[in-house]
Amino acid sequence: MLVSCPSCGGFVPEARTTCLHCDTRLGRGLRRLARAAAGLAGGGAFLVTLAACYGAPRHACSPDDDKDKDGYCGAQDCDEGNPAIHAFAQDGAGGQYVLWVAPSGVDDAPVLKLGRDGELVVLGRDLLDFAWLIACGLEPIAVEDGGSFRDPLTASAEMQQWLRSLAPERSFGTARETLDAAVAAYPELVAHVRALAAG
Repeated sequence: MLVSCPSCGGFVPEARTTCLHCDTRLGRGLRRLARAAAGLAGGGAFLVTLAACYGAPRHACSPDDDKDKDGYCGAQDCDEGNPAIHAFAQDGAGGQYVLWVAPSGVDDAPVLKLGRDGELVVLGRDLLDFAWLIACGLEPIAVEDGGSFRDPLTASAEMQQWLRSLAPERSFGTARETLDAAVAAYPELVAHVRALAAG
C-alpha cells in the first residue's frame, strides 16, 4: 500500500520509514494516518478525474473553443493539444499516466506512463489492466522503459476480487504478464509517441 508523504505529497510504500522523494522521516502513526487519508483522497481523486475527463456528460462545446477537435473543451478536456491523449493521473515525481484514445473510444484505450525523466512505457491494454497492476502491488512509478520494474509490494486480494467481478470473462495474470500483454498489443505505440514528441 502506498501512503502520501506529508511534506512533499509523493507516494511512498507504507513500510518505508523515510520518503523516497524528500527523505522526510515518516512516523508509524503518521504512516497510518497518511494511509487512511491517501486511500480516501486517492480513490476519490482517481474517480473524480476519470468522471471529469471521460464519464461526465459533455456540455455544448463551441468549435472555436475545442482546439483539438475531440469533443471536449475547457475543464472537461485534459489535454487540449492532442485529441488522442487524455491524462488521468500524475505520480509524486511528476510523471503522467495517460489514455491513448483509439478511434474505437476510451474502453479500448491503452494506458501509457510518460515519466518525468523521459520514461515511456505501455502499462496496460486498458484501464482495467492498469488497475490490475496496482492490485498486484506494482507501483506504476516503478516501471521503467522496456517494462522492467522493481519487486511489487503486497498484492490486494480485495482489489483483485473486485476487478475480477467487473470482468468475469477476462483472464488476469501476474503483473509481468499484464505488462507483456500490453506491449505485445501495442508494439509500435512507444515509437509513435516518441516520434510525435520529437516532431
